[in-house]
Amino acid sequence: PERKQTKNSANVRTANMAKRISQDTFDDVVKENMEDFDMPLEEALVDAVAQFEAQGVDLSSIVKSGIAANHPVVDALVQIKKLLEGPAEEATEDAFCACLNTIASECGSAEGRAIASTKNAVPTVVDVCFNSGPRGSTLLASGLRALAALSKENHDNQDALVEAAIEQVCVLLKAQLESADTEPAGVLAEPAVELVRHSCRKNEQNRRLFVHYGVTDSLLQCVKRAVAHKESKLAQKACTAARVLTFDDDMRSEWGHAHEHAVKLIESGGSDIMLGMLQAGLEASAVASACATLSRLAVKDMYCKEVVEKGGLNLVVQALEKHGADKEVASQSCLILKSLAGNDDCKSVICHGPTLGVLLATMVAHLPDKHVQENGCSALSAVCLRHPENCTAVVKAGAVGIVIGAMRQHVGVDRVQRQGCMAIRNCIVRNPELISVWLEEGAEDVCRRAMDTHAKCKDVGHAALRDLKVDGVEFKELWKGDPTGPKNQLPQ
Repeated sequence: PERKQTKNSANVRTANMAKRISQDTFDDVVKENMEDFDMPLEEALVDAVAQFEAQGVDLSSIVKSGIAANHPVVDALVQIKKLLEGPAEEATEDAFCACLNTIASECGSAEGRAIASTKNAVPTVVDVCFNSGPRGSTLLASGLRALAALSKENHDNQDALVEAAIEQVCVLLKAQLESADTEPAGVLAEPAVELVRHSCRKNEQNRRLFVHYGVTDSLLQCVKRAVAHKESKLAQKACTAARVLTFDDDMRSEWGHAHEHAVKLIESGGSDIMLGMLQAGLEASAVASACATLSRLAVKDMYCKEVVEKGGLNLVVQALEKHGADKEVASQSCLILKSLAGNDDCKSVICHGPTLGVLLATMVAHLPDKHVQENGCSALSAVCLRHPENCTAVVKAGAVGIVIGAMRQHVGVDRVQRQGCMAIRNCIVRNPELISVWLEEGAEDVCRRAMDTHAKCKDVGHAALRDLKVDGVEFKELWKGDPTGPKNQLPQ
């Protein structure tokens, strides 16, 4: 059944949605500045941008340079239309490929993508690839790369990718994987995977359509095939595309299907394929992507337990031993440990085996990296939650100084400060005998500074200070169960 959307969560999404305007609206304001206020083009553009940004308008899909008419993307699109409408002998594959490659290259910039969105670039490229008769693999590859470039971080171009085109892409990707497992994926697999990744980022509708047409199985098969043939680059890209399906990042959608998509990937063998990726001896970037994706799939208690039972923790440790110097591997390895700690049995395995020591050593080695420190503190917070014996093990392993050191190193990073406060609080709330250890290392000072510096840390900082039992911190009951009492109203 479809999930119900609560009024509060819908309001949160609505509040976070940026306003949008059309290119024509922006151009009209620029024109008005030039005609009514005698501004030169450059000044008129700057003033228009300032006006709209002050109103909270998202200008990411707007051309703000005033050069759209003479842009190479426009020329390429005009040429494509001439080829489609002109004599058949002129509409050669090489001619189309030249135009498509220009679009892919020029749309590497946000401005190029914005200009293309005003000229119906996506429908034009789709017509070339799928609606104008059979096409060769070279032209299809160029077309897919152009669509991927157009879709990157541009909602207008993403939305222009209609359902029929998405179905065609899914059919094409599946066909690239129909050969025997001993053969590598077809040449169109990589550009198709890139299109899935970019067109689904922050676009819930596209995610649902791709999943509906079976892209999850194709992506996992693509990862498996790439791993078998040691194709680290393709394995990483397919893994990343699968992970994007589990995001809930489209603020235009009232609710997402991130959880359902993660479950679908798991039920299709996703965790086994990611574990296989970890032990395949691939490059560091592919290992980091596998850890990141596995952390997105650990959405149920039983899934966390299955990963650990299949040797997931040992593989993470091995990955850190081999690629520990890589910041992304270090960060994503800490993140997967945090995710697996969602299962109580897994928490104990992490704390009473070699994994805890490797985690702390990773945090020490990457002290300047805020992402490693955030995910490391988050993992420690998770393993300590409601497990007094784990808290004792964490303190004995030397985590106190490491957490305090992370908070001192990254004073201006609210995420590190928040996770650090949570780690402190979870470690002492059921283990009052450990309070003195944390206080001796300076826990009170870092928690107070986190509260004073970051609004997002006021709640967790207050909770940590309260459980540290320091002076001047009281527990305030904001609500006592009487919804009608004038002093007990929850904030609206």
